[in-house]
Amino acid sequence: MNKVLALTGMHRSGTSLIAHWLQTCGLYIGDDLLPAYPSNPQGHFEDVHFMRFQRRILKDNGLGYLVRPHDRILLHEHDYAAAQKLIAERENFRQWGWKDPRTCLFLDFWKKLIPNLKAVVVFRHYGQVVHSLVKRDPPLTACKNLRRYVLAWQRYNQDVLRFAAKYPDDILLVELQRVLGESENLINLINQKWDIHLEICPVEAVFEANLLHQGNYPILSRTCELLCPSIKITYQQLVA
Repeated sequence: MNKVLALTGMHRSGTSLIAHWLQTCGLYIGDDLLPAYPSNPQGHFEDVHFMRFQRRILKDNGLGYLVRPHDRILLHEHDYAAAQKLIAERENFRQWGWKDPRTCLFLDFWKKLIPNLKAVVVFRHYGQVVHSLVKRDPPLTACKNLRRYVLAWQRYNQDVLRFAAKYPDDILLVELQRVLGESENLINLINQKWDIHLEICPVEAVFEANLLHQGNYPILSRTCELLCPSIKITYQQLVA
C-alpha cells in the first residue's frame, strides 16, 4: 500500500520549508511545483494540481484563502471525481504527498478518499503568522485584511484540531521551532510512526535563517487576541 502524506498548515507557517525538507528526504511531492515568488524566494514546493483544485473549490464557494470560522465549504460529486483522478495519477509512487496550506480545510475530504492518509501539520504562533502576512502584503491590503488574517489562522487551526481529535494516530502536529531544532528526530518519528522510509536529512540543508522572522510581536499578538478572543486557547491546544 502506498504511503501518503498531506503536508499542511496555515499560510506563512513554514509549510514550504517542511515540503522542501521532506522532498530532500525522499518524499515525492509532485513534478509541477509552484515557482518561487519574492515573498517565498526558495520556492513553494507546492503541487500546482492540488493547489489549483483546492483553490477552485474555495472559489466555487465564493471564498479566497482567508477562510473564516463561519464560512461553509460545500463539496460536490465532480469534486470527488477530480480528486480521485489526482490520486490515481500518483498511485505508482510508493511514498508520495503534496503540500498546500488549504489542505487544512479539506483534511476530512481527503481522508475519505485516502483512508491511509497521514498529515504532517506545521504551526506557528498567531502573532508570527499575522506579522508575516502583514509584511508580505501591500500596506493598504494588510490594513484592510488584518482581521481576516486572524480569523483565517483560527479557522485553519481549528479544522486541524478537529481532524486530530478524530484521527490522533494519523497526524503529526509540530511547531515550526521544533522542526528547526529537532529535524532528524522528527524524521525518525515519521518513519517509525507510519512505517515510511525517508532518509535522514537535517533541515539546515534547506533552511536559510534570514528568510524566517521568529520575533514575539507582543503588541500584534495582543491585537489578534482582541480580534478573536479564543485564538489563544486554540494555540494552547496545538502545543499541548
